[in-house]
Amino acid sequence: MKKYALLLAMVFSVPAFADSALCDGNLQQINDFLKTANPNATGVKVNAVHEYLAKAEEAKKAGNYEECVNQSSQALRVIKKPANR
Repeated sequence: MKKYALLLAMVFSVPAFADSALCDGNLQQINDFLKTANPNATGVKVNAVHEYLAKAEEAKKAGNYEECVNQSSQALRVIKKPANR
């Protein structure tokens, strides 16, 4: 019985580790983008990325990795979206 309880605990903890890793990876990509962006860059795209980044970092600090992934993924969508759309 203890084996099954341990197995179940391991199975359900895997998504938390995956979310944590994805959160960290997304934040790294966003920070890399911001480092290469023009320091004086402004506009809707850069402002949106900064807003999503702030929300993602807050979620990470709170231990809410799912929300961190959601917010950081939104920021990456903004980054990858063509300027004309």
